[in-house]
Amino acid sequence: MFSMKTHTISVVLPCYNEAAIIERTILQVINWMKEYNIHGEIIVVDDGSKDGSDKLIDSLHRQLNGKLTILHHAHNKGYGAALRTGCDAAKMDVIAFMDSDGQFNIRELNAMLPLLESIEMVAGIRKERSDNMVRKTNALLWNTLMQWTLRLHAKDIDCGLKIFNRHIWPTIRPVFATGNFFGAELFFRLERNNIPYAQVPVTHYWRRHGKASGARLHVIYRAFKEFSLLLWDIWLSKSSAQPRLRNRTLAHE
Repeated sequence: MFSMKTHTISVVLPCYNEAAIIERTILQVINWMKEYNIHGEIIVVDDGSKDGSDKLIDSLHRQLNGKLTILHHAHNKGYGAALRTGCDAAKMDVIAFMDSDGQFNIRELNAMLPLLESIEMVAGIRKERSDNMVRKTNALLWNTLMQWTLRLHAKDIDCGLKIFNRHIWPTIRPVFATGNFFGAELFFRLERNNIPYAQVPVTHYWRRHGKASGARLHVIYRAFKEFSLLLWDIWLSKSSAQPRLRNRTLAHE
């Protein structure tokens, strides 16, 4: 049976123009914590939203009597920057982050959390990606490129549901990634430092509200720019990108 034992957890929710779904996502996390008597915090990072998400989460903060920690970026800095801000602010033993767009269910952590007793991070692998063919194709090409150039063994690098022990955050914290390169740089630093992790299958739901921004040209350009900066840094430091540890892929119990 699922048990948090003595752990506490920080759940980080990056938010950019998610006014139609962010309240539901926040309440889902709150109800999950209540159901399993989990002590922790919920950190919502508004990344310069323009659709009223910022005002909505501020209103929720007041209604919920401070149960939320709300952080605002004055302007849109990118998905990776929002996650860095949230994880930097986390205070609990364990950090989890989940996309706010309703495509993941926080209860997937029930199967992932117990694994942190023996490893440092658990990442999701979408069992069946609920996206259109263009996004699926882009994801396949991006994953293949990252695995080949950075010699990563991780699968589904950009899955938006991950959990890890907070003490490893300074080591795995992406330096260059402010956008969608975040997942690749995170896994690069994880494998480069020989930190054990696992990946487990999770359900990916159709996006019913809002629009995904990952396929926009400026987002793609930013990812490749940050990727180039990491490659340049590797070359300058004469470091080896060869990871020493393959990940384990575990099925749900």
